[in-house]
Amino acid sequence: MGTKTIQLDEEVYERIESAQRDDETVSETIGRLLGTTSLHELVGTLSDDDADEVRAAVDASRKADTDAAKELYED
Repeated sequence: MGTKTIQLDEEVYERIESAQRDDETVSETIGRLLGTTSLHELVGTLSDDDADEVRAAVDASRKADTDAAKELYED
């Protein structure tokens, strides 16, 4: 992997530096702060059963939110 030289405002550099861990380079800090994992990298991390449980929990949460909103609207 190659490197690039970039210019940063001093304030931005100071913010990066304040977030930097003792064992990190500036580049590693920026990568961590940007959240380098893409959604595509998460494909297959859950078993089918776990994915079904997550879907059921999301559906239940959405239904509860919808029911609560309807109740507020009706009052």
